[in-house]
Amino acid sequence: MSRQSRKSIDSSTLPHCAKYNPKATPKETKNRGKQKWQVTVGWDIDGKPIRKSRTDKNDALALAKQAIETAEMIARGINETIATAQQSYEFQTAKEILKPFNVSVVAAAEFYAKCHQGVKHIVTVEQAYKQWGEWHNPVAGKTPRSESYVQSMMESYLKPFAKIYGHKNLIDLEKKDFEEFLFETKKNLNATSKKIYKNKLNSWLNWCKKRDYFPNDIKPLDGIEFGNLSFEAKTRKENAVLDPKLIGSMLKYSVSTKKVRDLQTGIVIAIRAFVGPRAKESRMLRYRAMNEVESEGVFRIKDSDHVKTFPRPIELKANAREWLLFLMKQYKEQPHEDQYIVWDKRDASKSLTDNGWKQHWTYWLKKWKAWAKKNDEPHGDVPTNSLRNTFASSALKLFGAEYTLQCMGQSNFQTLKREYLNYRSGAQAKSLFAIKPPTPANLDAAELQKDLDEMWDLSQGGDSANESDFKIEDH
Repeated sequence: MSRQSRKSIDSSTLPHCAKYNPKATPKETKNRGKQKWQVTVGWDIDGKPIRKSRTDKNDALALAKQAIETAEMIARGINETIATAQQSYEFQTAKEILKPFNVSVVAAAEFYAKCHQGVKHIVTVEQAYKQWGEWHNPVAGKTPRSESYVQSMMESYLKPFAKIYGHKNLIDLEKKDFEEFLFETKKNLNATSKKIYKNKLNSWLNWCKKRDYFPNDIKPLDGIEFGNLSFEAKTRKENAVLDPKLIGSMLKYSVSTKKVRDLQTGIVIAIRAFVGPRAKESRMLRYRAMNEVESEGVFRIKDSDHVKTFPRPIELKANAREWLLFLMKQYKEQPHEDQYIVWDKRDASKSLTDNGWKQHWTYWLKKWKAWAKKNDEPHGDVPTNSLRNTFASSALKLFGAEYTLQCMGQSNFQTLKREYLNYRSGAQAKSLFAIKPPTPANLDAAELQKDLDEMWDLSQGGDSANESDFKIEDH
């Protein structure tokens, strides 16, 4: 009798679902040229479908059959049969694993209990997730943590994990659960993001160990690797830095249409590329931040402008000041100082929502690219946060860490050093802050187009970057 591999045993296991699919059917898919069969085995407690893929069609058919049979058994109200079948399956699996060692299941259990520390409290993953949030609550918690940190951990990292495994006892979590979550549920994340996710889950598990919810000597996340992180991180950084010509092209488009929303978008681009705040911070600032731009050359941000913001005056570089003044003068009627940089069209006293901005930005980039191709202008991809990354890497090279941190609203130099230090040449950095707007500010359309066409000759002379230093689509 051939021994069944652990991988084979794991792959045949039907995942836990709040509701199983009585019509489960394998569907053929292709991922990077590889043929697979995907089965929707059921749904979680929030109604989100739980899908599993198999490379062998027969395995997929067997999985679909398991889901259908389980759905039928539940429909008949024989949950005890399922529990008994599961216990029988686990017992047979344990016997298969122990067969090469010639020991009984009972002897193995006794040995495990003797050599491993137990836990005092049995809690589910859902309970451990909620108790972590209560413990780290900034108001009632025992350990001081920022509100943004707790919210990020709860919503972005722990909640998605608890949604899938919340029903399980924490002590029952195995390495394969974390592998399934990181490699299948979060398969669209790159290796660097997966490593961050792993570290967050590990931090949570360590907290659970201190409260006797999880054994100290079990480390299910050890040994989970995600490929060549250094190469991927390097590629991510290179792709995240924009050629200043792309930024100039976007600004040129934002004023060429003479539409208010496009002009607002241009102001956000200028703030992010030449001043450095976060995307949400940039668009949710109020126009009063512009009050001192002309008189003192200062861009003043208040602590009420964004949850991650600390109050700070930013001494603007020449081209940042000139661009902001130029863009403001394109308004036929100046916005009120209490209005947001990007306001809601239906209610000008409110800011555009996060989803509204995401939809607008995606659509706006498509319109800009179409315009750029038609007018033989620079165009290309604009990855998430690339405007801020371009500012950070350039400002760090030219003006140092203190000024760059002040502009970006950050206090952690190690993050700055890890993400931006020494991957931008002095010539590349200078070319960003050499981009200047047309002058004088009020030009008719023909003069504006001509002056914008000529501004590259003014900004690219002398110590400028080579085009080979950047990635731009052919046009």
